[in-house]
Amino acid sequence: MALHSGFTRSITKISARQRWTPTPMQLQILESIFYQGSDTPNKQGIKDITAKLAEHCQISETNVYNWFQNRRARSKRKQANPTQNTAELEEAESLNAKRARTEKLVPQSSNLPPISDDHQF
Repeated sequence: MALHSGFTRSITKISARQRWTPTPMQLQILESIFYQGSDTPNKQGIKDITAKLAEHCQISETNVYNWFQNRRARSKRKQANPTQNTAELEEAESLNAKRARTEKLVPQSSNLPPISDDHQF
C-alpha cells in the first residue's frame, strides 16, 4: 500500500509523567513537619508547605499531600511490624545516600525540557 504524496502519518506518543523525588532538603523539611504532628496537614497547611518546598525545587500540592499520606502509611506499617523495619530503614537510608551523591554529581535544572524519545526525521 503506497502512501499518497502530502500525506504524513503522525504517531502521538503519550509521555509518561515524571515522578517527583524530593531533594534531601525537601525531605528533611517534610520529615520535621511530619514528626511535629504526624497527621496530614489541612489544605492551607499543604499550600504553606508547598510554598516553602518550592524554594528548593518545583513541587505541587498533590506531591505534598501524597507524601504525607504515604509517610503516615509507612509509619503505621512500621508500628505493626517492627522486625521488618530495620531492613526497610537501611534500604531507605541507602537510597537517600545514593540520591544525595547523584544530586551532587548531576545538578538538576528545572529550566531544561524533559528528554524525549521522539525523533523527527
